[in-house]
Amino acid sequence: MSSDKLLVLGVTPEVTMPHNNSLFCFKLDGATETLFASSGKVALPYRANDFLDVCGVSRNTSNQILISLAAQAYGLPPSLQLYRYNGDGSVDTSFGTSGTISHTFEASILQYLLTEPKVNSAGKIIVTGRNNNNQLTVLRFNGDGNIDDTFGANGAVFHGLGV
Repeated sequence: MSSDKLLVLGVTPEVTMPHNNSLFCFKLDGATETLFASSGKVALPYRANDFLDVCGVSRNTSNQILISLAAQAYGLPPSLQLYRYNGDGSVDTSFGTSGTISHTFEASILQYLLTEPKVNSAGKIIVTGRNNNNQLTVLRFNGDGNIDDTFGANGAVFHGLGV
């Protein structure tokens, strides 16, 4: 898929589950791009009892699609979900487990995600958020989805927001 397509994250009501987070692909004229995942839509994996907050979508230089979500099951610490798809909407099986990674963090590290994932020139994935101490949290992952332990303290850097 070329980069002149419009990618949109959204939530659609489904009969079998409360909500289904999906990635939609449109042509620039607004028509559905049926060459993307054969229907123009990819339903993101769903985990029962999770509250999912869609945070963002971006592309890397290889035209792979990276999606970040914050997930929280009742009574458990929040987790960051990263999904990676190929430009045609197929799952990138070289990323995490079947195209998905999930990292659970205590609220002192990450409570809310703020932005879509970014990929730097070295192929590192950067995600920002806020922790329960009202600090900006910057997390960095390697291109395969593992936490980059060479960045900050165990892949995380914190900065006071001054709020």
